[in-house]
Amino acid sequence: MGQGQSRSEAGKIPSSLKLSYFDLGGRGGRGEPSRLALVLSNIEFEDYRFSYVEWQSIKPTTPYGAVPTLTIDGKQVAQSCAILRYVGKLGGLYPSDPYEALFVDEIIETMNDLNVATYSYLGPDVERIKEQRKELVEMHLPRFIGGLEKRLAEFGDGPFAVNGKLSVADLVVTCVVNSYLSGVYDYVPLDILEKYPKVLAIHKAVMELPKVVEWYEKHPIEMKTPKME
Repeated sequence: MGQGQSRSEAGKIPSSLKLSYFDLGGRGGRGEPSRLALVLSNIEFEDYRFSYVEWQSIKPTTPYGAVPTLTIDGKQVAQSCAILRYVGKLGGLYPSDPYEALFVDEIIETMNDLNVATYSYLGPDVERIKEQRKELVEMHLPRFIGGLEKRLAEFGDGPFAVNGKLSVADLVVTCVVNSYLSGVYDYVPLDILEKYPKVLAIHKAVMELPKVVEWYEKHPIEMKTPKME
C-alpha cells in the first residue's frame, strides 16, 4: 500500500493487470514509474517486457502504436501518464485532495516535457546528437530540472515532493534521475544534476525504500560511461 492515501481512499484492485513495455533493464523508460507504483503498493501484475525486434509485431496491437500499455482484466489502455495516475490511485500514491493532485500533475507533466526534449532526435547523425545534447545541457535541464528544484521549496518540506508524502510524482522524478545517472546519454556529464540537491533528495528517498531496493536488485540499472567527445 502506498503512503499517499489511506487504504479506504485507494481504488478497487482488478483481478489481473498486465503492464507492457520495452525491456530496458532497470532504466525502465516511460513504463518504469508505473511498475514502481505497483510494486510499492503490493499490487500483483504481469511485467511484460519485449525487445525492439519483437515490438514490430506488437505495435499494431496497441491503441496508438505506442507503449506502455496496461491491460486491465483483459481490456487494454494506453498513455504513460494516464496509466501512472490510474495505478497511483489504485495503490494510494495519487492524492485524493485536488490541490495536492494539481502539484503532482505539474511535476509529472514537467518531467514529461523534459523527456520530449531529451528524445527529440533519435537518428544516427552524431553531429545532430551532439547539438541536441548541448541544448539539453544548456537549456532544457536548467529549465525543467532547475525549475522543479525551485518549485520543490513551495510544495513541502520533503523528503518527498508534495507535502512530504510519497506519490507517483516522486517515482517519475526518480526514473528521470536514474536515466541521467546511468550514463545512457552521450555528451551529457554524469554530474549534471549535482546542482539540484532537492531533486536528488527525492531520488535518494525513493531509491532507499525497501521495496525499491529489492526491485533494482532484480532489475539492476546498467551503468555506462557516456561519450563526451
